[in-house]
Amino acid sequence: MSTTVAEPGLMSTAFARLQTEGRQLNPVLKGPTHKPGRFGFRGELALRFAVKLADEARPPEMTCDQVVAVAQSGDPKVAFFAGYLLSFEHLKDVAEALGDTLSAGGKYFLFCNNIDLSKKDQVTMKGAMFCVLPIDEATVYNELLELLYLEKTELKKLDTAGKTDRVVDAALKFDIRFDTITYDEGLTLTQPEREPVRVSLLREGGRRFASNLVRVPAPRLASTAFNTHPLPLQVAGTRQAHVTHHHGLSDAAVLGLGRFVRALLGGADAADMQSRIAAWVAGHRVFRFQSYPGRASAYVVDTVQTVLHCFSSHADFEAAVVAAVNRGEDAASREASGSGQCSGPWCGMRSISRLPTS
Repeated sequence: MSTTVAEPGLMSTAFARLQTEGRQLNPVLKGPTHKPGRFGFRGELALRFAVKLADEARPPEMTCDQVVAVAQSGDPKVAFFAGYLLSFEHLKDVAEALGDTLSAGGKYFLFCNNIDLSKKDQVTMKGAMFCVLPIDEATVYNELLELLYLEKTELKKLDTAGKTDRVVDAALKFDIRFDTITYDEGLTLTQPEREPVRVSLLREGGRRFASNLVRVPAPRLASTAFNTHPLPLQVAGTRQAHVTHHHGLSDAAVLGLGRFVRALLGGADAADMQSRIAAWVAGHRVFRFQSYPGRASAYVVDTVQTVLHCFSSHADFEAAVVAAVNRGEDAASREASGSGQCSGPWCGMRSISRLPTS
């Protein structure tokens, strides 16, 4: 779980409280956009926090994923917010988390996994109007482009801040009205949650590996990251981790590695990945791997240290996996799998397909 250091100007916006409360997690954007005075955030919003034990950093119990939001310097209100929810009922948690940053004039969009695909409604919460929309096999970003009639090809060459500006500019002009319902009415219309986790593209990930203490279910984790479905890693990852264990270290490892894989698939470069890894390790110091302690057992700390060491030290897929395997102990299964799942999307399919299959 990574919050990163706040950009100074961000603290002059409606994001200040959210940052202070540690709600802005795993950002791919948290800073100024190209519009004067505008600050953007793309990442995850923590909705409910887990009980903190001693100095152990634990992931939140619930998040709103794939968040795209902006706030203006000097304005206490969030002008635009969009995100993914596994269930409509968590709309209440989003409204509670945003609280006094909501405004009647803001544009707020929530894409929910468990509502009828033909339904588009409006729900008033905390004095603000939320457009509640269905989502299936798509992402919040792509759904916004379709809703706002934006051509993806025209935005392709823009950076993250530029793409955010284009989406927000269009959203602020959005004036289409949907059927208005109450929150309680919405609860009666919900459907079973659609399964967000599908078969991994890494077929070797179908195996399960034993663990002496806590396990990092990297194969299942990779399947969430490779899927094209909007991925609630917070839910899918912890559910999988809890198949065998309920432990903070296991939860943190699963979600951390899952977000690294997701970032890599999203095109993160070397500098970005090093920054993400450093920020995550700073928040979970038990996983520090500089200098690498050299242990490769089934213990989750040894597993994660080996995965991060091999991934960070080798730019080639084969070299990273071979380095993990050659650590001995349990590395031939767990650490090699984790290193491969990070290095695979980093190095690309060509680096994998050229390897011998026998």
